[in-house]
Amino acid sequence: MDFDRAKQTYIIEARELLDSMEDILLTLDQQSDPQEAVNAMFRAVHTIKGSAGLFGLDGIVHFSHAAESVLDRARGHQLEFGGDLVALMLEVHDHLAALITSIATGTTDSAGTQNEGGRIQARLQSYLGGGLAKNAPGAQSAAILAAPAGQQASGGRDCWHPSIRFNPDVLRNGMDPLSFVRYLATLGEIVHLTPVIDQLPERDAYDPEECRLGLEIELDTQADRATLEDVFEFVREGSLIRLIPPHSRMEAYIQLIRELPEEDRYLGELLVAGGCLTAHELEVALKLQHNEASEGGAVQGRMLGTIVIQENAVPPPVVAVALEKQKKFQERQAQELKVVKVSADKLDRLVDLVGELVIAGASSHAKAGRSGDAALLEATVVVNKLVEEIRDNALSLRMVKIGETFSRFRRIVRDVSKELGKAIELQIHGAETELDKTIVEKLSDPLMHIVRNAIDHGIEPADLRRARGKPESGTQTLQAGHESGSIVIEVSDDGGGLDKELSSEAWSRRAPNWVTRRSST
Repeated sequence: MDFDRAKQTYIIEARELLDSMEDILLTLDQQSDPQEAVNAMFRAVHTIKGSAGLFGLDGIVHFSHAAESVLDRARGHQLEFGGDLVALMLEVHDHLAALITSIATGTTDSAGTQNEGGRIQARLQSYLGGGLAKNAPGAQSAAILAAPAGQQASGGRDCWHPSIRFNPDVLRNGMDPLSFVRYLATLGEIVHLTPVIDQLPERDAYDPEECRLGLEIELDTQADRATLEDVFEFVREGSLIRLIPPHSRMEAYIQLIRELPEEDRYLGELLVAGGCLTAHELEVALKLQHNEASEGGAVQGRMLGTIVIQENAVPPPVVAVALEKQKKFQERQAQELKVVKVSADKLDRLVDLVGELVIAGASSHAKAGRSGDAALLEATVVVNKLVEEIRDNALSLRMVKIGETFSRFRRIVRDVSKELGKAIELQIHGAETELDKTIVEKLSDPLMHIVRNAIDHGIEPADLRRARGKPESGTQTLQAGHESGSIVIEVSDDGGGLDKELSSEAWSRRAPNWVTRRSST
């Protein structure tokens, strides 16, 4: 069923967004632009919330709305994104991950999960000062739908104007048009809504499973075009959705386009980079242009600038500024890095075959030397050189950067140090060092135990560090590098190390039990 496939897509996307959010939180102090990191987290939570609303996942919508509101205040510089808020957002991440997992497995949330969600929401509420209910989902829907059609309710406000004509199959695919209205109400205030019913058939021809509804909406919101477009992500196909920007956005768009770097860009790229169009809207406009050219037999259909103006997507002055900037550019072709995922078994087989080829090449070279044929000997030298290059490249295919494994320890260090009441900073050096994938996988568990033991037993508590004249925050370092043809991985810290006397005493207490257990097996 299409609805089930869409739901699986949502689960995969949500998990990817949560992984990104966790990585940002754990490296926030290393970000060159912390504000952009906060914006990225806001977009991640906002996307999870918006897509959840389309599937009726009210628990996720309600919970993520609170987190989104806190992040919105942080990106508006109303809150300082410090250690306490980072810790809270990590708890938000973990709870959202648990909710997504329960959806994926088809299980209901346990009482413990619900209590944990309530506890986290209460902490989020403390950052909002009681302002959460203002944009609660569905709070405005009844009043909006009750407004008389055609009534000019905007009161002169400069609003976004979403114009929507739903795909007739939207109901069959499990989507509720009213849910989109409810969600738009969480992004701002729906000043006016007019149902468009001119496509409704006669009563005898009416099919209750078909959606012939259209909506004209006046939305007073600070959301950008991409955010509004994401609302309709799961009903784009077959639907006609136009997002007409408010007049006040025109100057902002013009300024953004003028401030773009001097790079080679097409008109569509300029409009997307300036926030005037989304990538999806550009794709639709280009497809329309292509179809017009194909149907009319012309080399090219309407110019892209003409299409976006006539479709009310971009105001004419903005297109004029983009065209003016485009004249300064030269054509640019983007280079894409293409990655192909290959099974590890296939790589192993390739390495084995290359090894056999090396042996065969050496044998041929030896026979050519005994034959005394100079031309044959020269040919085998060339072949062996190529075989060696193939061997080196084949072996490099299995190499991965150890930094991916090192990065996983950021969360471990943070959680364990918090549990033990210690402040510890993890430093990573040599993350670009490459090892064979199999070796890296086998190193993960031993490294984790070493790191945990260093935190637990090596680094002293803050009061003892102060007494010893050390900084309160301990430092743990993971370092990898090449040394004399080998890869050296070093785990170090600035702690006092193990207490030998305490360790000996602990061992003496445990030894009899260990001997007893061993003798009984």
